[in-house]
Amino acid sequence: MRTYVGFALALAVLFIASPVEGGKKPQCSAMVYPNVDCTSCTYNNAPVATASTYKKKTICTCECDFGCVRSSGKAVRECKIRPRRWSPSPRLECSCRSCAGPPTPPFDYTSSDCTGGPFGFGTICTFECPATHTVTVPDENRQHYCEDGRWVPHGNVLDGCALNGGWSDWVDGGCSVTCGSGTQTQTRTCDNPTPEAGGAECTREDSTMTTSADRVETKSGVACDLAPCPPVDGGWSDWVDGACSVTCGGGMYTRTRDCNNPAPANGGAECTLEDGTMTAEGDRTETVESGCNEDACPTGEVPTVLPTGSA
Repeated sequence: MRTYVGFALALAVLFIASPVEGGKKPQCSAMVYPNVDCTSCTYNNAPVATASTYKKKTICTCECDFGCVRSSGKAVRECKIRPRRWSPSPRLECSCRSCAGPPTPPFDYTSSDCTGGPFGFGTICTFECPATHTVTVPDENRQHYCEDGRWVPHGNVLDGCALNGGWSDWVDGGCSVTCGSGTQTQTRTCDNPTPEAGGAECTREDSTMTTSADRVETKSGVACDLAPCPPVDGGWSDWVDGACSVTCGGGMYTRTRDCNNPAPANGGAECTLEDGTMTAEGDRTETVESGCNEDACPTGEVPTVLPTGSA
């Protein structure tokens, strides 16, 4: 009787552990763990589609979710069926702490698009260049991501901030006059700072851009005001005598002079005419007439009338 009972118990245990259940081949249920992805599987070295169950000898590679790191367990596991579990144990476990604050910018970056905090694991932050620089690399080359409580580079992080050009102050050329108001030429140079490593050139006032071969801007006709010029009083030129109207017997000639020696300037006084009046701008010539060749003509000689302007 004891032999029969022992045989029956052994048969029952064998039935429970048998890979045959209801005529179907037993399978392993898909591994579903917190923050773990175990869907990369192969069977006989061939990829297997994601499923809810897997055949015996299926091998799956588990990975922590982006931003998590393995804390314990095995990544590669095989469906062994008996005792109905994936092997080896223990299963993969991942640590996924958040990051308290934003990442520290590397290189010349000054900030990122992440502000405040905390930030969950897997958060990607893209660094920004200062306003005086131009971004020269793609987003993926200026990013960090939160991995289990710390910020790590997301790919190959490069120095992607190129210095933009800036104008110097305008430099005045010589004024066209020594006193009073005149004009001058001004120049400035795109060297404050000079563009570097692909940074933007400077924009001229006419909206054109400087180039590496020409970083100077010139502006002509700029007003310049010096100290007021001192007043200059007008002075007369010498008299200029015209020709006498006759050769003998008494005639007339014209004398002229101009208020140009020097001409009045900067509010200086005009010249005084012989009648006591003053010249004015636009009328600075004085003309007077006087007698000439007043000696009597020789007997029988008729005075010759000279043409105007004759000597």
